[in-house]
Amino acid sequence: MDNNSSLSVIILTFNEEINISECLESLSGLDANIFVVDSGSTDRTLEIVKEFTSNIFSNPFENYGQQRNWTLQNLPLTTNWILQMDADHRLTSELKTEIKDLFDKGIAEDINGFLISRRTIFMGKWIRYGGHYPTYHATLFRKGFGHCEEKLYDQHFVVQGQTLKLKGDMIDILTDSLSSFTTRHNKWSSLNVRMMTDKELLLSIRYLSN
Repeated sequence: MDNNSSLSVIILTFNEEINISECLESLSGLDANIFVVDSGSTDRTLEIVKEFTSNIFSNPFENYGQQRNWTLQNLPLTTNWILQMDADHRLTSELKTEIKDLFDKGIAEDINGFLISRRTIFMGKWIRYGGHYPTYHATLFRKGFGHCEEKLYDQHFVVQGQTLKLKGDMIDILTDSLSSFTTRHNKWSSLNVRMMTDKELLLSIRYLSN
């Protein structure tokens, strides 16, 4: 770990041997401490990760928001800035250069976060239209000023204070096959239904108690 770095990158993994190498390689040349938090991989994920970083931690996965916030509360983060990624994310060269320039020139004290647009790749094709691009997410933020929403589905990072948009994109490899997409879609749609049902139940309880 380089304690002189200004940035920590946190990556979540679970059986990501197909994705994790390209994800970590996309960080090459970026002065950052890299942390990988795994939730019980049984493939070669951790074997590959060890080629890039020794900052490997384990935590059981409950939901995305819980896991993200666990990393913020429990990892030995020594930098002022944090970038959150998934194993199927890659930094474009433009984004990496932009981030490096930010730290070289210095970031204004009143800026607590940066919004980065996802470039969704579906079966090798960039989904540029239909509302998929640009979609901004506050994945880069000052330590102590950002957290993830505690939701089962469609979670977002919330930053306290002023944010700015970056021009560079983060690539999001959505899927490499229709079968994989269907499996993931069924999982997220089920979580969305559960979340909506729980919300309706809570509203009903509140109504009956009044």
